[in-house]
Amino acid sequence: VSPVKCICFNPVGDRFFVGDAKSGISVFSFDSITGQAKQLSRTQIFKNSIPITSISYSSWQSASSVKANPSLLVNVCGSNAVHLFN
Repeated sequence: VSPVKCICFNPVGDRFFVGDAKSGISVFSFDSITGQAKQLSRTQIFKNSIPITSISYSSWQSASSVKANPSLLVNVCGSNAVHLFN
């Protein structure tokens, strides 16, 4: 288990994303009625343990698609870059 460095909810509030100190992003589902959270997945962004310091969620709907296209904007400490994940 790695210490949490940042957290971000989606606008609906049924999912949240956690960035940790070992370059991992975990996705959780969240039930606002019961307060229960369930981990859905965890992705290791880099092989070395670089902390994820910021996560921002964005979603948009294009004219050619009926469903939203979610993206995560992620800042990783020491990488001198901002990363975008769909």
